[in-house]
Amino acid sequence: MKTYIYYALIIVLILCFSKVLSSQNFWVMHLVNGGTCNGSSAIAIDLDNDNDDDVLVLSYIPTHVCWYENINEGVFGDEYIISNQNVRSIYAIDIDNDNYTDVLTNDWHSLFWYKNMQDGTFELGQEVQSSYQHSPRFVTSADINGDGDADLISSWDPPNPGLNWEPNLGNGVFGTIGGMWSGEFNALYPTDLDEDGDIDVVAAEYGFTWFENIDGSIYNKNIISDEGYPYCVYPADIDNDGDIDVVGSNDDVWIGWFENDGNTQFPLMHTILQVDSTYGTRSIFVCDLDNDDDQDVICSFWDWNILGWFENEENGIFGELQIISEDLIHPGTVFCSDIDNDGDQDVLSTSYDDGKVVWFENDMVIGIDNNMNFPPFKVYPNPANKLLHLKLNSKRSFRVQIAVIDMTGKIIIQQEQGMTNGEGHLLINIESLHNGVYQILINSDEFNISKKFVKL
Repeated sequence: MKTYIYYALIIVLILCFSKVLSSQNFWVMHLVNGGTCNGSSAIAIDLDNDNDDDVLVLSYIPTHVCWYENINEGVFGDEYIISNQNVRSIYAIDIDNDNYTDVLTNDWHSLFWYKNMQDGTFELGQEVQSSYQHSPRFVTSADINGDGDADLISSWDPPNPGLNWEPNLGNGVFGTIGGMWSGEFNALYPTDLDEDGDIDVVAAEYGFTWFENIDGSIYNKNIISDEGYPYCVYPADIDNDGDIDVVGSNDDVWIGWFENDGNTQFPLMHTILQVDSTYGTRSIFVCDLDNDDDQDVICSFWDWNILGWFENEENGIFGELQIISEDLIHPGTVFCSDIDNDGDQDVLSTSYDDGKVVWFENDMVIGIDNNMNFPPFKVYPNPANKLLHLKLNSKRSFRVQIAVIDMTGKIIIQQEQGMTNGEGHLLINIESLHNGVYQILINSDEFNISKKFVKL
């Protein structure tokens, strides 16, 4: 009884007084794809309205679009094929206002949207063609004209490269394609950059630009920076001053952010990472990874096979590159979402050469005293079936108490054992547990660590 009260007290203290450490740890790589959908790009979004994020995937060999259902806390089920076309990009948004998320794609000739039939299947909607003799490169969507419908925004390749938009006339019927701007776009991001209540577009082309929405149809081109040939762009309030800044990478020479002076002028560029060789920055995403109320930057580095992140330490001052993974061969897109519904942002990524779609669980190390020096623990495999491994990486020795707790707070397993420096390794037999999500508490005189795992 005393032991139960002791662990219950630990739970209460962690929930009431916990503070996230300044360092974030991503321990377990979870595989999403198990079928024919090889990862080229991926988006985490709730496609079946069950309040968890599924994964939408653009596959490159063979080229098609599919999605994987998030069955329970980041455990993914079967593959559902949406399209077998030779697709170049994907996007997800509710096109027909039925409160279900639809899918946008483009091949080398046209734009398409696929209606969510609410049963795991998608039905082809309207094909949107262009009179221009060139190919669509990207498609995205936002309500451009303020009528409550998601319009199409797309970029197009040479010989007549440019930015186009098509109004959604209602229920996914699209009007005439319009708006033509010179420039080869590597990335588009719709956002209200000037905070006037309508959607603008931030772009990476020859330099960084943004297109102002005027009267819901016409874009006025503005230069953020005319340097280099950027590959990635992401708008976010980096310095917590209430306006939207712009993060990007410039020709693999630097990753940085442009400070919005409050009047959509960007006189200052702040460097996050300066490189002397080609890193191959393939994708950038911005979100609050460490729950400290500022926006961190996550990047995939194609040439170095690295997925990493930069902590926004305070008001746009960033720390050094922290590695999430070096196990992906040519990592592609990166995306953040709370995939396991535990209150923090996890990282979704693809790897081009080995075809993986994976997500990395954001294992927040939680402690009562923020000044404690917590040793890193690995809990694996996750999900697990029979044996759960706990590995300590520390130059010190600890005697730890272990408790496995179900989602109601009931202690199912408890044990105590010494862990020697550098080689600490525990095995916990979980074969008798029912399938589901559990919390494991690791406690010593100097630290308390909480991690979650799935029993299959």
